[in-house]
Amino acid sequence: MSRRRLVASSAAAALAVVVGACTPSESAISSAGPPASEARIGLVEWGFTSSAEALVAGPVVLEVTNAGSTPHDMQVLVGDQVLAATAVLKPGESQTLRADLTGAQGAALLLCTLPGHRSQGMADEIDVLDETPPTGEGSSG
Repeated sequence: MSRRRLVASSAAAALAVVVGACTPSESAISSAGPPASEARIGLVEWGFTSSAEALVAGPVVLEVTNAGSTPHDMQVLVGDQVLAATAVLKPGESQTLRADLTGAQGAALLLCTLPGHRSQGMADEIDVLDETPPTGEGSSG
């Protein structure tokens, strides 16, 4: 029962804008790796894109870019607690957020607080996982 709802397939176009690509692509983001301590988050009409499928339950750094055509902001919430928040970002603007997701196993909520944006889909969860699996798979069988 995955709680992640970030749209990966349609997110590729917005993520391409976030990372500076010239031509957006509709291909799916293939970042099925371990949870990340750093991620790029794109704010678009009307949702979020992420370079990571999950975040670590610990300190994280999020590079948030408004890749949309209207102003957006973003809050990172666990339960009712706001762990980090951007200012209102104009199209093309970025802001780096630092949040401590220690103890937030399960999911964190990403939310745009501008009037009407949440009801149009700018409220999404991203998985938060307790620990990063080992990167080396050199065990013999």
